Amino acid sequence: MKALFIVAAWLTFAPGRLLAQVTELAPDSARSVRAALARDPFGARLDPSTPISVGDRIVAPGETISGSAVTARGDLIVSGSVGHDAIAVGGDVIVRQGGVIGGDALAVDGRVRLEGGTIRGETRSIAGPLGLTPATAEPRSAVSTMWHQLLLALGWLAILAAIGVVVVLFARSNLEGVADAIERSFGRAFLVGIAAELAVLPALLMLIVVLLLIPIVGWALLPFACIGFLIAVAGALALGFLAMAQVTGEALMRRTQRGAGGLERVVFVGLVAYMSLWIVTALLAWSGPAGGAMRIIALLLTWVAATVGFGATIVSRGGTAEPSRPSIPVTRTAELEWQTPTPVAGVAAARRPTPAPRSGFDS
Repeated sequence: MKALFIVAAWLTFAPGRLLAQVTELAPDSARSVRAALARDPFGARLDPSTPISVGDRIVAPGETISGSAVTARGDLIVSGSVGHDAIAVGGDVIVRQGGVIGGDALAVDGRVRLEGGTIRGETRSIAGPLGLTPATAEPRSAVSTMWHQLLLALGWLAILAAIGVVVVLFARSNLEGVADAIERSFGRAFLVGIAAELAVLPALLMLIVVLLLIPIVGWALLPFACIGFLIAVAGALALGFLAMAQVTGEALMRRTQRGAGGLERVVFVGLVAYMSLWIVTALLAWSGPAGGAMRIIALLLTWVAATVGFGATIVSRGGTAEPSRPSIPVTRTAELEWQTPTPVAGVAAARRPTPAPRSGFDS
C-alpha cells in the first residue's frame, strides 16, 4: 500500500515529460522533412539534431524545450515553454494558457490556434505540400530551355515522319488527291480550312446534344461518337498537313512529277522545311526578342499550312474526289472547218492530181 501511494504521488507531481513522450520519426523521413522545410520559402531551417516526433505531441505545463519542437502527422500542443520554433507538419499548433513559444509557430496543412498562450515570433500556415512552388521555383536556364524546345521539335519531326510513311504506304492516292486540291485552289482551301476550324467545336456540341436527346442508344453511343469525331478531325488535320508538306517538298526539290517510290522523300523534305522553323526557334530561345519573333513566324506558317491542308482535305473529300477537268470551248473556226476543202487549222487536205491541158484545137 505504501508503494502505491509513492507511485501516485510521483505521477501527480512529475513534470509530465513521461506522459508526453511520443515516438520519433525515422532518420530518413526526418531528413526529408528538414530538407523540405528548408526549401520552402515560408518554411524554417532546423538544426540536424532537432528530433521530429510522430503523432500528437504535448509540451506539458512546466516543461521547457530549449530548442524547437517539431512533430509530423499530428498536432503540437504547447502548454509549457518552447525556446525556438514550434512546427506541426500535417497538424495544428495549439498554444494554450501558460504556453510560450520563443520563435515562430508554423503549421503545414493545418493552422495555428492561439488559446491563451504567447507566440513571440511569426504565425504562419502553409497549405499543401512543402517544397518549391511554381511561383518561387528557379526559372529554367537558357541552355535548358533551348535543349527542351529542340528535343520537342525533333520529336514532332520523327512522329510526323512516321505517320507520313504509313500514309504513303496505305493511303497514297488520298494524299495525292489532297495535294492536287491544294495546287488547284490554294485560296479556297485556306478559306474552307478556317471555316472548318471554327465549326469543329459547335459540331461536337451539336453531336453531343443530338445523342443526349436519344434515350439509351444515344447515351450509350455518346463516348464512342465523340472519340470518333475527334479522331476524324485529327486524321483530317494530319492528312492535310502531310499533303501540304508534299506540295512544299515538290516546290523545294523542283519536281514536276511525283516519281514512283520518291513520294516519301518529297514528304520528308516538306516536313523538314516546316519543322526547321521550330528548330531555329529553339536555337534562338536564349536571344529573347529574336526567339520570340521567330516563334511567331513559325507558329503563323505552321498554322497556315495546317489550315490549308485541312480545307483541302474537306474540299477533296479526303482525296477521293475526282479533279474537275476544264471544258474546251468550241470556236466558230472549229465549226466551219468541215466546209472548206483546206482546213483553217490542222493538216492541209490533199488534192487529186489533174492532167495538163492539151495544146492546139480539137477538130
